[in-house]
Amino acid sequence: MDPLELTHYRVAAENGFLKFRRTAFQEWLGNILTKRYCDDFMRIRLSKGDGGLDGYRLSTRTVYQVFAPREYTASAMADKIRDDFAHAKSTLVDNDLEMSKWIFVHNDPDDLPHEAVTELAKLQRDNPTVAIRRWDFTAIWKEIKQLSKDELVELFGAAPTLELLEDLCYQDIIPVIEHLATEKSPPLPPTDPPSPQKLEFNDLSKDRADYIRRGRSKQGLVESYLAEMPEEDKPEEIAEAFRKRYTTHRDADLDADQTFDELWQFAGGRVFAAEPVKLAGVMAVLAFYFDSCDIFENPPESEETI
Repeated sequence: MDPLELTHYRVAAENGFLKFRRTAFQEWLGNILTKRYCDDFMRIRLSKGDGGLDGYRLSTRTVYQVFAPREYTASAMADKIRDDFAHAKSTLVDNDLEMSKWIFVHNDPDDLPHEAVTELAKLQRDNPTVAIRRWDFTAIWKEIKQLSKDELVELFGAAPTLELLEDLCYQDIIPVIEHLATEKSPPLPPTDPPSPQKLEFNDLSKDRADYIRRGRSKQGLVESYLAEMPEEDKPEEIAEAFRKRYTTHRDADLDADQTFDELWQFAGGRVFAAEPVKLAGVMAVLAFYFDSCDIFENPPESEETI
């Protein structure tokens, strides 16, 4: 798998990790672990009567417990850790089964609050025969990277490659632009010209920043096609649609990576999920509008460097 494919799948996986909540997140994780471990991983029916088990791996006697509410307090997370562990342990004991490992899976991109860390430490102290672990995206990504390319395609769709991006041509850009041309947005105020330091200033993750950098290699194709469109106002209408989307997500307090993921989907990432050549076109189009219109923030002039 080449570096661009790997970047694409990491971004796609992290998008699901950040986006899904509650039972949707449990189902998302279950799909990954089923691919990874086949019938060694047992899904638990999504219901209140799950016995404190959101998933169970037979060979290693591992319990997976998911925590992905839309909002939570630190005390609620600590209570969830304590109660679910006790419930899972009781369920297994009642059925003459053992638990060798208990994994708490959560999708908050920030570190755990101290109340949760303390609770996990207490569980490990009081249950020395059970390995207590917590999974964040890094841990889940380690599992995902073990999957075959076919399995990744089944989970996340196709991915562009460096070769496809290198060979991208004029005709490959057209479907992406035509998709965006259907988006209607009201006019927005004029914007400042983009800054050369814009990419670094917005604190995108390395994978998403690399996505923009690679897409820039084909910006010329996008610019050429837009210049030849018979509807002279259409390029600016597309730019305004991007600005509107960006403003909406920014005002909803999404972070830079989440906002990028939403704009990637808007540019056609979901529409062309099964067509890697067009996904390469999405890269070029998104990079072009990142640099040419006011999506994401320009750094203050005092922060710009030569």
